[in-house]
Amino acid sequence: MSEEQIESCLNAVAQAEKSLLEAKTILLKAKSGLGFQRACVEAFDKSMPTFPDSYSELLQISDAGQSWHVKPRRFLSTKDFSEVLRIVKSYGGRYVSAGKESYFQVPKKTN
Repeated sequence: MSEEQIESCLNAVAQAEKSLLEAKTILLKAKSGLGFQRACVEAFDKSMPTFPDSYSELLQISDAGQSWHVKPRRFLSTKDFSEVLRIVKSYGGRYVSAGKESYFQVPKKTN
């Protein structure tokens, strides 16, 4: 093996170690009660909106380019709808009414 190949392998190992450490941190935070979604967001994408763990089964969050789309997985009660809308608005977002395709839109933060 050449010196360049060895250096390349060492860099790959260092990157793998960093990734494993990030994964371990996420899992430990999730185990401590932070919640898996929130732990992932903290580690990877701080612009993604977070919701209390009780809403994780109710909502699906997807990347829509310049914003996040938050879609209910099922019908939201008035109380749940109001709470989700309150959280969405705290991120500068809004509700987009489109019948069965309605969603909450949250702009991505630019740093």
